[in-house]
Amino acid sequence: MPVPVFEQAAILKPDKPQVAPERTSGVAVFFTVLLVSALTFTVELALRDVNRIFNPLYEKCVTQARNLASVFDPIVGTDQCLVQRYEGGQLLLHADIVIPLILIIVLILAVFQPKTMGLIARLFRTSLLIFSIWLSIRILAETEYFLVKHYPIYGKYLILLTVIIAIVIIVVAVQKKAQKGPNM
Repeated sequence: MPVPVFEQAAILKPDKPQVAPERTSGVAVFFTVLLVSALTFTVELALRDVNRIFNPLYEKCVTQARNLASVFDPIVGTDQCLVQRYEGGQLLLHADIVIPLILIIVLILAVFQPKTMGLIARLFRTSLLIFSIWLSIRILAETEYFLVKHYPIYGKYLILLTVIIAIVIIVVAVQKKAQKGPNM
């Protein structure tokens, strides 16, 4: 007796077992947050130490800020801290560390694609992504603060440009989400 067509197709092409995607547990999320916090803390300490070691005005400006006598006694305060030069040097030193670090992280994120990764590698990749976003926001905010404080005209326009770019990115993301539809 001949086998019906539908059964023949089932015989020729056996069903493959469906593999469920790995679910992210609460412990994995906790360790991701812990890794991002450790990376952030380490970079903040490194930035402070780089500023302390390589900024020539560090001793003069930080010692003067900590010494209350320099505020009240004009003789002690004669060797004034050049705040703009100090903060500009600090910003350049921070940018010298943060920008290459962001570029290295972007390179790592581009090389390691999530399709071929296990759960731990994906969580590490997510931690690096969150950390690089934090570094980007941090250096941008530090730059904007410096410009607003010392060059108010340029600072205002940089902040407006940043807000416009952020709004465009949000609008594009919302538009893509709306085009996918509610059931995708």
